Formats: sequence, C-alpha cells, structure tokens
Amino acid sequence: ITGRGKWAYTDAVSSVQLGKTDYSKLPSNGKHSANTENVKRYIDFAAKNGFDAVLVEGWNEGWEDWFGHQKDYVFDFVSPYPDFDVKWLSNYAKSKNVKLIMHHETSSSVRNYERHLDQAYQFMKDNGYDAVKSGYVGDIVPRGEHHYSQWMNNHYLYA
Repeated sequence: ITGRGKWAYTDAVSSVQLGKTDYSKLPSNGKHSANTENVKRYIDFAAKNGFDAVLVEGWNEGWEDWFGHQKDYVFDFVSPYPDFDVKWLSNYAKSKNVKLIMHHETSSSVRNYERHLDQAYQFMKDNGYDAVKSGYVGDIVPRGEHHYSQWMNNHYLYA
C-alpha cells in the first residue's frame, strides 16, 4: 500500500511462466518484503512480544503477474524466491518457539490450487509448517463461479 515493499521479487519480467522463469538469473527489485532478513526480524519481534506465529505472504514464485489476468497456472506453492530460505527460517523460528504460517495466494485460480494441494501440503509438512492461510483474491477461475457458491464451499472443505 505504501510502496515500500512488494510481494514480487523482480520487476524485470511482466509475465511469468512457472517452471520456466529462472528467478536466480533475474535481478531483485530490492523491495521484495518476504525475504529471509525481514522474516527473521518478524520472528524476533514475535518471540520478544509473546506472539506464537508469523504469517509470511509473498515467499513463493508467481507474484509478478498474479492479479487480474485470470491465469490458470498462476502460483507455485513449493518454490521460494531466491531471497527466502525456507529451511533456515523454519529452523530459526523453531529455535525461538515461533511457528511460521504459510500463505497460499491462489489469485482465485481454484483448479490450479487443487492440482497442487498434495505437493503444497507435503512441502509445508517437510519444512515444519503446520498452518496455512489461503487467499482467493480476484474473480474465481473457472469463470461463472463465485466466492460463496456451493462449488467454492466444496473447495474450501476439500482444501
């Protein structure tokens, strides 16, 4: 909102092809907020102030063109950006008795999320995350469905 930070890791591309876009070869925009250093700072704050968990949003690939494009394959739920060290942060949070909460934005591409749920949840389990906040920003894909339709309620229960 303030422009100080971004969910996207880079400004060097306007469109992302998950599995093909190589973020390790792209320059950081310098504003990606879900990075190891920032999350460590939030873990320290949580530990000092009695919070038991920190939600991390924007850690995973796909934020460069996520909103308003009605893309089917819009997010990767198992590939962190180069500046987000999942294993290190998981271990650090555990050492501070703070849990990390994974965030899965779907950009309302529900079928995409369902195709990747098993892998996404296994990734969470493998890395010590036992909670997830899923997001459904935008018009539901497939078109014609709505956030509170029976089809979506069935999805929420499934997820």
